[in-house]
Amino acid sequence: MALAWALISVIIGAGCGPSAAEAHRAEHAIYQTEFARVWIAVEATVKEQYPRLAIEDPIHGKILTDWHLVERVEEDQVSKPTSGVTSSGNLGKVGQTGGTQQQPGQAQQGQPVPIAGRFFRIAIVIKPGGPPWKLEIDGEAALYQPGMAMIVPYGHEDADEPSWVKPRIDKIRVGIYKRLEGYARIVEEAPPKKVELDKGPWQNLPKGAPEVVAAVNAAADKKDTLALRRFMSDDFTWSAGGSPSADAAVSLWSADPLLLASLTKVLAAGCSERETDALIVCPARGESGPGKWRAEFRKVGSGWRFAAFFQEE
Repeated sequence: MALAWALISVIIGAGCGPSAAEAHRAEHAIYQTEFARVWIAVEATVKEQYPRLAIEDPIHGKILTDWHLVERVEEDQVSKPTSGVTSSGNLGKVGQTGGTQQQPGQAQQGQPVPIAGRFFRIAIVIKPGGPPWKLEIDGEAALYQPGMAMIVPYGHEDADEPSWVKPRIDKIRVGIYKRLEGYARIVEEAPPKKVELDKGPWQNLPKGAPEVVAAVNAAADKKDTLALRRFMSDDFTWSAGGSPSADAAVSLWSADPLLLASLTKVLAAGCSERETDALIVCPARGESGPGKWRAEFRKVGSGWRFAAFFQEE
């Protein structure tokens, strides 16, 4: 019997990645042309390899694909990612989208639940200020097994991160470069200095949490919804009465970025852990009541995810 896998994705063959020289040129390319031409090249390249998009925002030059199944794995025969947060990269979702993103493995009516698998998604930002235009491109793998509460990402520094992650990122870079080669300039840059986030206000939190809270705070301070989305759970609570959805939350914040100022205030007040349900609540004072803002972080695997930010009713 043919299984109905339409709810996630067909397997996309890994294929041969580009050469190291091609990948290097593409990584260091900037494009001296109009924004629209760059956007069209980015969009066409991504859709050619990953046809389902979760975010498609030409106004801000941002694209995020949906999760695409790359390889199936035998259930319970694979180690889970060692962290819930990628240590580098800027994956996330921005812009207005419709509906709630479905977790891989959630069955629709009349369809079977798929077996365990490793998934992949790509995020791209056309940096403002051009021409020339510079692209930020990153990819993320994740594991899903039936029975898991949600898909769990691999970090770029995780030993178990699939070996196909970098070749797939390079393939997107080179695909865009080939479409825009006539407008490309190669700029060799010094490696960026690693920015150490201030984790001081959250040092009381358990291992792994201070880094996540600090990163969320920094992204909110910059009104950078793409970076912020990277740390959010897909079933994000954005309203006390609304259906959980990270897409809905990001859509709301994109329309009204000033809401993120409330998030930085809540986080600045400190956070505290509730050990009984693997939950971190901000502010630490535990103030509650109608109109009060509340942020939550939940433990997923061995990492932490930004799970909620809403006004209490």
